[in-house]
Amino acid sequence: MIKMIPNGIIYENGEITNESTFLKNLDKKGYSPKNLTGMLAGRFMPFHQGHFETFKLISKQFNKVHMGIVNPDPWETKLHGDKGRYTLDKNFLTYVERMEMIYGAIDEIGTRSFTTVSPYYPEPFYGKEKFWRYTPGNPDFVINHMAVRDEFDQVKKQRKLGKKRTFVEVPLVVASNGTPYGATMIRKLMLEGEEWRELVPDFTADVIDRYHLVDRLKDIISDSQKQP
Repeated sequence: MIKMIPNGIIYENGEITNESTFLKNLDKKGYSPKNLTGMLAGRFMPFHQGHFETFKLISKQFNKVHMGIVNPDPWETKLHGDKGRYTLDKNFLTYVERMEMIYGAIDEIGTRSFTTVSPYYPEPFYGKEKFWRYTPGNPDFVINHMAVRDEFDQVKKQRKLGKKRTFVEVPLVVASNGTPYGATMIRKLMLEGEEWRELVPDFTADVIDRYHLVDRLKDIISDSQKQP
Protein backbone atom coordinates (compact mmCIF):
# COMPACT_ATOMS: atom_id res chain seq x y z
CA MET A 1 0.00 0.00 0.00
CA ILE A 2 1.16 3.48 -0.84
CA LYS A 3 2.33 5.66 2.04
CA MET A 4 2.00 9.37 1.50
CA ILE A 5 4.80 11.72 2.55
CA PRO A 6 5.16 11.82 6.36
CA ASN A 7 3.53 14.95 7.83
CA GLY A 8 2.39 15.95 4.34
CA ILE A 9 -1.04 17.57 3.99
CA ILE A 10 -3.23 15.86 1.38
CA TYR A 11 -5.78 17.95 -0.53
CA GLU A 12 -8.59 16.47 -2.60
CA ASN A 13 -11.57 18.29 -4.10
CA GLY A 14 -10.27 21.50 -2.57
CA GLU A 15 -10.36 20.14 0.98
CA ILE A 16 -7.83 18.62 3.38
CA THR A 17 -8.17 14.86 3.61
CA ASN A 18 -6.15 11.99 5.09
CA GLU A 19 -4.36 9.06 3.56
CA SER A 20 -7.01 6.50 4.46
CA THR A 21 -9.86 8.52 2.93
CA PHE A 22 -7.76 9.34 -0.12
CA LEU A 23 -7.06 5.64 -0.78
CA LYS A 24 -10.71 4.69 -0.27
CA ASN A 25 -11.81 7.32 -2.77
CA LEU A 26 -9.19 6.03 -5.18
CA ASP A 27 -10.54 2.50 -4.80
CA LYS A 28 -14.11 3.70 -5.43
CA LYS A 29 -12.96 5.17 -8.75
CA GLY A 30 -11.51 1.81 -9.67
CA TYR A 31 -7.90 2.94 -9.46
CA SER A 32 -5.07 1.09 -7.78
CA PRO A 33 -2.43 2.95 -5.75
CA LYS A 34 0.28 1.08 -7.64
CA ASN A 35 -0.75 2.93 -10.81
CA LEU A 36 -0.24 6.38 -9.31
CA THR A 37 2.47 8.73 -10.52
CA GLY A 38 4.12 11.06 -8.02
CA MET A 39 4.97 14.36 -9.71
CA LEU A 40 7.27 17.19 -8.64
CA ALA A 41 7.17 20.26 -10.89
CA GLY A 42 9.35 23.32 -10.46
CA ARG A 43 11.61 25.80 -12.22
CA PHE A 44 14.66 24.32 -10.44
CA MET A 45 16.69 27.55 -10.65
CA PRO A 46 18.70 25.74 -9.31
CA PHE A 47 17.70 22.25 -8.16
CA HIS A 48 18.37 22.44 -4.40
CA GLN A 49 18.36 20.25 -1.29
CA GLY A 50 14.65 20.88 -0.70
CA HIS A 51 13.83 19.58 -4.19
CA PHE A 52 16.12 16.61 -3.65
CA GLU A 53 14.59 15.61 -0.30
CA THR A 54 11.09 15.77 -1.79
CA PHE A 55 12.21 13.76 -4.81
CA LYS A 56 13.71 11.08 -2.55
CA LEU A 57 10.49 10.83 -0.53
CA ILE A 58 8.32 10.55 -3.65
CA SER A 59 10.65 7.95 -5.16
CA LYS A 60 10.18 5.70 -2.12
CA GLN A 61 6.40 5.86 -2.33
CA PHE A 62 5.48 5.60 -6.00
CA ASN A 63 6.17 3.08 -8.73
CA LYS A 64 6.50 5.95 -11.19
CA VAL A 65 7.83 9.48 -10.65
CA HIS A 66 7.63 12.40 -13.05
CA MET A 67 9.75 15.54 -12.86
CA GLY A 68 8.23 18.53 -14.65
CA ILE A 69 10.53 21.43 -15.58
CA VAL A 70 8.53 24.68 -15.41
CA ASN A 71 9.48 27.63 -17.67
CA PRO A 72 11.20 25.48 -20.30
CA ASP A 73 10.97 28.62 -22.45
CA PRO A 74 10.84 31.76 -20.24
CA TRP A 75 9.79 34.04 -23.12
CA GLU A 76 6.82 31.82 -23.90
CA THR A 77 5.88 32.04 -20.21
CA LYS A 78 5.82 35.84 -20.53
CA LEU A 79 3.54 35.66 -23.56
CA HIS A 80 1.08 33.48 -21.66
CA GLY A 81 0.63 35.86 -18.76
CA ASP A 82 3.09 34.96 -15.99
CA LYS A 83 5.01 38.18 -16.48
CA GLY A 84 6.76 38.11 -13.13
CA ARG A 85 8.53 34.81 -13.74
CA TYR A 86 10.07 35.16 -17.19
CA THR A 87 13.01 37.54 -16.65
CA LEU A 88 16.50 36.18 -17.31
CA ASP A 89 17.76 36.74 -13.77
CA LYS A 90 15.06 34.33 -12.55
CA ASN A 91 15.71 31.91 -15.41
CA PHE A 92 19.48 31.89 -15.76
CA LEU A 93 19.67 28.12 -16.30
CA THR A 94 18.82 26.44 -19.59
CA TYR A 95 16.34 23.59 -19.84
CA VAL A 96 19.18 21.12 -20.46
CA GLU A 97 21.22 22.35 -17.48
CA ARG A 98 18.23 21.81 -15.20
CA MET A 99 17.64 18.42 -16.76
CA GLU A 100 21.27 17.49 -16.01
CA MET A 101 20.71 18.40 -12.36
CA ILE A 102 17.59 16.24 -12.21
CA TYR A 103 19.38 13.31 -13.82
CA GLY A 104 22.09 13.79 -11.23
CA ALA A 105 19.39 13.25 -8.58
CA ILE A 106 18.01 10.25 -10.47
CA ASP A 107 21.45 8.63 -10.70
CA GLU A 108 22.22 9.44 -7.05
CA ILE A 109 19.31 7.35 -5.77
CA GLY A 110 19.04 4.91 -8.70
CA THR A 111 15.54 5.66 -10.01
CA ARG A 112 16.26 5.94 -13.74
CA SER A 113 14.06 2.93 -14.52
CA PHE A 114 10.88 4.61 -13.23
CA THR A 115 11.49 8.38 -13.41
CA THR A 116 10.53 10.51 -16.41
CA VAL A 117 11.41 14.15 -17.12
CA SER A 118 9.68 16.64 -19.41
CA PRO A 119 8.71 20.31 -19.82
CA TYR A 120 5.83 21.41 -17.59
CA TYR A 121 3.27 24.01 -18.69
CA PRO A 122 1.02 25.28 -15.85
CA GLU A 123 -2.63 25.06 -16.83
CA PRO A 124 -3.61 28.63 -15.78
CA PHE A 125 -1.26 30.09 -18.40
CA TYR A 126 -1.29 27.51 -21.20
CA GLY A 127 -4.67 25.77 -20.95
CA LYS A 128 -5.58 22.16 -20.34
CA GLU A 129 -4.48 20.81 -23.69
CA LYS A 130 -0.85 21.88 -23.41
CA PHE A 131 -0.77 21.16 -19.68
CA TRP A 132 -1.68 17.50 -20.11
CA ARG A 133 0.25 17.08 -23.36
CA TYR A 134 3.46 17.06 -21.29
CA THR A 135 2.29 15.19 -18.19
CA PRO A 136 2.24 11.42 -17.73
CA GLY A 137 -1.06 9.76 -18.55
CA ASN A 138 -4.46 10.02 -16.90
CA PRO A 139 -4.69 13.07 -14.60
CA ASP A 140 -6.43 10.95 -11.96
CA PHE A 141 -3.21 8.97 -11.62
CA VAL A 142 -0.94 12.01 -11.12
CA ILE A 143 -0.37 13.31 -7.59
CA ASN A 144 1.36 16.70 -7.46
CA HIS A 145 3.72 17.54 -4.61
CA MET A 146 4.60 21.06 -3.57
CA ALA A 147 6.37 22.89 -0.74
CA VAL A 148 4.91 26.26 0.25
CA ARG A 149 7.86 28.58 0.91
CA ASP A 150 6.72 32.07 -0.08
CA GLU A 151 3.82 34.19 -1.31
CA PHE A 152 4.09 32.87 -4.86
CA ASP A 153 3.83 29.29 -3.59
CA GLN A 154 0.69 30.32 -1.70
CA VAL A 155 -0.77 31.57 -4.99
CA LYS A 156 0.06 28.24 -6.67
CA LYS A 157 -1.54 26.36 -3.79
CA GLN A 158 -4.75 28.39 -4.09
CA ARG A 159 -4.85 27.68 -7.82
CA LYS A 160 -4.66 23.95 -7.16
CA LEU A 161 -7.37 24.22 -4.51
CA GLY A 162 -9.56 26.20 -6.89
CA LYS A 163 -9.15 23.55 -9.57
CA LYS A 164 -9.86 20.89 -6.90
CA ARG A 165 -6.76 19.05 -8.00
CA THR A 166 -5.40 16.35 -5.70
CA PHE A 167 -1.97 17.25 -4.35
CA VAL A 168 0.27 16.88 -1.31
CA GLU A 169 1.77 19.85 0.53
CA VAL A 170 5.25 18.65 1.44
CA PRO A 171 6.91 19.57 4.77
CA LEU A 172 9.60 22.21 4.26
CA VAL A 173 13.30 21.48 4.34
CA VAL A 174 15.00 24.30 6.24
CA ALA A 175 18.44 25.87 6.08
CA SER A 176 20.99 25.39 8.86
CA ASN A 177 19.74 28.53 10.62
CA GLY A 178 16.24 27.05 10.79
CA THR A 179 14.59 29.22 8.12
CA PRO A 180 12.92 27.94 4.94
CA TYR A 181 14.95 28.50 1.82
CA GLY A 182 14.45 28.23 -1.89
CA ALA A 183 16.10 29.02 -5.18
CA THR A 184 15.52 32.77 -4.72
CA MET A 185 17.70 32.75 -1.62
CA ILE A 186 20.37 30.67 -3.36
CA ARG A 187 20.56 33.07 -6.30
CA LYS A 188 20.83 35.98 -3.85
CA LEU A 189 23.74 34.28 -2.07
CA MET A 190 25.46 33.66 -5.41
CA LEU A 191 25.18 37.32 -6.36
CA GLU A 192 26.48 38.48 -2.98
CA GLY A 193 29.44 36.09 -3.02
CA GLU A 194 28.12 34.25 0.04
CA GLU A 195 28.15 30.49 0.68
CA TRP A 196 25.44 28.71 -1.29
CA ARG A 197 26.85 25.21 -1.79
CA GLU A 198 25.46 23.73 1.42
CA LEU A 199 21.96 24.41 0.07
CA VAL A 200 22.35 22.32 -3.10
CA PRO A 201 23.35 18.69 -3.76
CA ASP A 202 26.86 18.02 -5.06
CA PHE A 203 25.58 17.14 -8.54
CA THR A 204 23.89 20.55 -8.80
CA ALA A 205 27.10 22.30 -7.73
CA ASP A 206 28.99 20.28 -10.36
CA VAL A 207 26.69 21.55 -13.14
CA ILE A 208 26.92 25.13 -11.85
CA ASP A 209 30.74 24.95 -11.77
CA ARG A 210 31.09 23.18 -15.12
CA TYR A 211 29.15 25.87 -17.00
CA HIS A 212 30.32 28.83 -14.85
CA LEU A 213 26.70 29.62 -14.04
CA VAL A 214 27.35 31.98 -11.13
CA ASP A 215 29.29 34.18 -13.55
CA ARG A 216 26.41 33.97 -16.00
CA LEU A 217 23.93 35.08 -13.33
CA LYS A 218 26.15 38.03 -12.38
CA ASP A 219 26.55 38.99 -16.04
CA ILE A 220 22.78 38.89 -16.56
CA ILE A 221 22.22 41.19 -13.58
CA SER A 222 24.98 43.53 -14.69
CA ASP A 223 23.58 43.73 -18.24
CA SER A 224 20.05 44.35 -16.99
CA GLN A 225 21.24 47.28 -14.87
CA LYS A 226 22.79 48.88 -17.94
CA GLN A 227 19.51 48.79 -19.84
CA PRO A 228 17.25 51.87 -19.87
